[in-house]
Amino acid sequence: MSDVFDQIEASMQGQGKGLFTQQPVGSSFTGIITGIAFTQMTEYGTNQPAVFPSGEPKMQYVIRLHVPALATNEDDGARALYIKAWGAQRSWLQEAIEATGLKTSDGKPDVRQALAVGNQITATFVREERVQGKTGTYTQNVYQYVITPAAEANLQQPAPAQQAPAQVPQQYAQPAPVQQAPAQPPVQQYAQPAPVQQAPAQPPVQQYAQPAPAQPAPAQQDIASKARELASLGVAHPQIAKHLGIEESAVAVMLGNY
Repeated sequence: MSDVFDQIEASMQGQGKGLFTQQPVGSSFTGIITGIAFTQMTEYGTNQPAVFPSGEPKMQYVIRLHVPALATNEDDGARALYIKAWGAQRSWLQEAIEATGLKTSDGKPDVRQALAVGNQITATFVREERVQGKTGTYTQNVYQYVITPAAEANLQQPAPAQQAPAQVPQQYAQPAPVQQAPAQPPVQQYAQPAPVQQAPAQPPVQQYAQPAPAQPAPAQQDIASKARELASLGVAHPQIAKHLGIEESAVAVMLGNY
């Protein structure tokens, strides 16, 4: 398709709503280039073609975009950047094209590749500033542009999350209901008998050995034997007492009725 038909197609598509219409300073949007046109500006209020005092037409670059962040059920997200083809605005776009590093065969910035349909462009409303013009001062909006070729933009997109395969629900046999043991009658609680008070331990009875019967001294046994022997011989008690050297009364005790 020739450049003439490109211009015809662009004119049929219309220009579109400006990207920063009613947007505050600091706004930034990223869109996909859907088309580009190079058209003559019109005068505000009259829509007449705008020209310089020299009669030369005032031209502009119209970059049509699809901006996902602005798309809703009631808004298709179609917007356009209107960039003057002279002065500071032209310089800002030229800087963005050069920053892509795309070159023609003779080493110049490749405008055609940089502004190709499908490429991504991020535009930021940086600030407002007062500038001096030929007829006085005026307020100028300052913009910044960053162009990302489609191939590079696709590499920057995160890979789509892999969906886990659908799990086929497994059928498991239901366990047989557990048979509950019959309820046991409640255990009767009986009061525990009071502990029996034990009498204090009695001190052990001391056992005393019984004295053994007194054994007559060996000497007394001999004297008694001799006394009986003498009595058996008919010796009278006085003589026995005298012979044994004991009292007569002791002889009487020893012999008794002997």
